[in-house]
Amino acid sequence: MFGLFGVECALILIALCNILAFSAFKKEKNYNRLRSERISQVTISDRVMIVEAPLNIYSKKKKTSIYYSLLNNILGVDVNSSLYKSTYVIKISSIIVFIITIISFILGYFLDRVAVESSPLVDIAIIRIYFLRIHGKYNAKLIEQLPEAVFMMSRCLKVGVSLSRTLEIVSQQAPEPTKNLFEDVVHKVAVGKELGEALEDLAGNGGIKEYRFFSIIVRLQSRTGGGLAEILESFASTIRKRTQAKKKAIALASEARTSCYVLAGLPLFMAGLMSFMNPKYIAVLYTTPSGIKMLYAAIILFVMGISSMIFITKFTLRS
Repeated sequence: MFGLFGVECALILIALCNILAFSAFKKEKNYNRLRSERISQVTISDRVMIVEAPLNIYSKKKKTSIYYSLLNNILGVDVNSSLYKSTYVIKISSIIVFIITIISFILGYFLDRVAVESSPLVDIAIIRIYFLRIHGKYNAKLIEQLPEAVFMMSRCLKVGVSLSRTLEIVSQQAPEPTKNLFEDVVHKVAVGKELGEALEDLAGNGGIKEYRFFSIIVRLQSRTGGGLAEILESFASTIRKRTQAKKKAIALASEARTSCYVLAGLPLFMAGLMSFMNPKYIAVLYTTPSGIKMLYAAIILFVMGISSMIFITKFTLRS
């Protein structure tokens, strides 16, 4: 009875998550389309301006806030970031949910539906880990490209180019994904938003402290005046030195990371080898009540051990 109830809850939760994700990102796609049309109408003089467009934009944004709050909590990242497109998130999430559900039903045949009952939790955990990994790579790429973009701004300011024109040049010549962030700033300034507010949005969308420092530097110097080019050049040099030091630390920790991978794969390898050589010996773990409890305890300890090793070898390098 409990097994059937767990299967029904799992299927309902999976369907609900997909429906909410699809609905939210369809509205986000419409929001982006209306926003692009509004920007084109303002920046191009031979088009007629439509007053209703921004009203529709803000109303749709308010309506979808609850969806984005739910998705942000599930995925652990900001889905409004330029990294995540509607079709991208929906496709990846649907593929992961489908694969984990099929595997859970197959394992549930042997584990008395225990795997099926835990399928939603496994889906959410894997999707969250996947998007956190993608988000980490995205942020690392932004930090790596930031010094070159700031040096480009410094060179333009030294030859007398205005700050707004400098941001436009960076948005055109910078590589992806830095180009997208500066394009967003240029578009917001073009439709009448203040430069300080646009830079605050840039720091918030990136979610990176280096971009917050960059935003503070540009906003303060644009208000008070002074040698912005020299300050940006010094800031870029500092960021580049920190990036190089972090790469050296990662290289020095490569041996520990390799040991972490070996220790993580060893229990799985031994379990598979024992299942192949002597299936009856390993079958005790999923055919008897005490064996199932031991299996759960082993999985919990395994996850705790992997998490601690990842924290020691990776996250401590951020400091």
